[in-house]
Amino acid sequence: MIFLRSKMARYLQVAVLLCAVCIFFSDCRNRNIVKTTLTDTAGNVLQMEFDKTAGTAVLYFMGDTIFLKQDTMASGIRYSNPRYVYIEWQGHVTLIKDSLIVFDHE
Repeated sequence: MIFLRSKMARYLQVAVLLCAVCIFFSDCRNRNIVKTTLTDTAGNVLQMEFDKTAGTAVLYFMGDTIFLKQDTMASGIRYSNPRYVYIEWQGHVTLIKDSLIVFDHE
């Protein structure tokens, strides 16, 4: 790496280096990806990744990887596919599989 002598050139060099480092970290590149984990009262763990730009979610629950698409709602959040429905409303999270509640967290 060539070290430049002027003060402005050094600042520019540091800025470029910081940008290069930022590219390698997914948090810098994927600000629209939200990851979170919840545990219900039975001890079941639900890991979630939401892509706000694409309107999709990937849930990991009891060994299953669940791909969902966002549905339009007036209030709250709803993602679904033909087998699963994920609903979040006022902090209450429910995951439904084949019309049965499999995860419930308040």
